[in-house]
Amino acid sequence: VDERVPCKGERGTSDKTCDELGEEMFRACLGADVHKVTDLLGWGVKAGWSNPRGNNCLLATAGDGGDTERGLAMGKLLMDNGADPNSAMDDPNDIDFGQWNPLHRAATNGHAKFVKMLVERGAELENGAGKEWRTPLMLAAKRGWPEVARVLIEAGVRCMWHPMIPAC
Repeated sequence: VDERVPCKGERGTSDKTCDELGEEMFRACLGADVHKVTDLLGWGVKAGWSNPRGNNCLLATAGDGGDTERGLAMGKLLMDNGADPNSAMDDPNDIDFGQWNPLHRAATNGHAKFVKMLVERGAELENGAGKEWRTPLMLAAKRGWPEVARVLIEAGVRCMWHPMIPAC
């Protein structure tokens, strides 16, 4: 019995499974290929599709695409199509980055515009993650991103004193 179920969407039925197309979409997200991702969404791949480690397009784009025009367009496209701004990596073997969500990724990489977009879409502001349970504000402070810290504080994050966060 063939257990391969083809992916179905508004564009029709693909000869590939949604997981196969999801892997293609993940690679397209890493390359910030908005047109390819739009095409794959039309074939029925979910915007929040994740691989077995919990990596998904929004996580990848928040860290790698960031504040570029294409990265911001990709983030908007994904969230407009149902990607959850609070989707977290769920890899119990990854003690450093387990439970990181897109806001953690954007904050740690200094992507203030992407952070603002995530906050406007309902990202949890004070969610701790990783072995040291760091919040996005802590990550921004550690990496020296005062603009990210400002965006988070203006959004309502409880401020803690840190020399890299002048707003505190």
